[in-house]
Amino acid sequence: MKRSAYIRIDRQKLSYLAWFEKINCAYCGYANGVVGYVSAILAETEKYWCGIMHAKYKGFHAPKHHKQFLPYNDQQALVDFLEKNKPAYMTQKKYTYLVAIAGAPGSGKSTLAKALGQKTGWKVRSFGGYVREVAKERNLPEERSVLQELGDTLGREYGEALFTAKTISAPKSGEDGVILEGVRKKAQWEEAKKHAERPVLVYLDIPYEIAKERLEMRGLLSDHEKTYEEIIAHPMERERETLRDIADIRLPIDTLEHHINALFPPVW
Repeated sequence: MKRSAYIRIDRQKLSYLAWFEKINCAYCGYANGVVGYVSAILAETEKYWCGIMHAKYKGFHAPKHHKQFLPYNDQQALVDFLEKNKPAYMTQKKYTYLVAIAGAPGSGKSTLAKALGQKTGWKVRSFGGYVREVAKERNLPEERSVLQELGDTLGREYGEALFTAKTISAPKSGEDGVILEGVRKKAQWEEAKKHAERPVLVYLDIPYEIAKERLEMRGLLSDHEKTYEEIIAHPMERERETLRDIADIRLPIDTLEHHINALFPPVW
């Protein structure tokens, strides 16, 4: 919305006006222009957030833009409007199957997701992968602590529904399943379930000492990053632990082959 469309200061240029009249005209042009500009912004904001008419009151003059609003006290009109104008991510086609994998850092989420992808032919989508894409766009370092904070920020900026939809992405022709790696919040799982007819949440219940040892052996805990204890103390990681209790399948430490066999065919 351009200010120049609302604020014009030009009447002071008229030669037949006295000097004090020119000052008054410049002031009025600016003051009324600013009020009109602010009013237009507020009108657009009202259209977006609360497009419902006020109740009728004697002597009340509703703004012109209210003519486009929904009737006052008409719930069905609001329901119909919201249904008709759903965002694309809420109406996109669903997968038949969705396997969401959760667990602590070092529990083997990525390894299991990759193996499942190879066995099923389903694509693997990852919250961490999407966060890395955004970090790259924003020129942020791909350090674990930075990515944790960015993931938390994206959840607030987008809302968990859109954040999850962007991570999963809609199925293409012929795709009936997807593997979602790195679910860390109950809200993410609740949103992920909406993208498939048969969703399953798998939690890798790996002992703390083993998960820590895995990250250290892989060199994923560099000197400039936080310790493993600090990483799992992050609010997002603490919230991840709530998924253990609601998981459809909890897998303790074992071989990758055992995990694959545990998921097929019982899950499907």
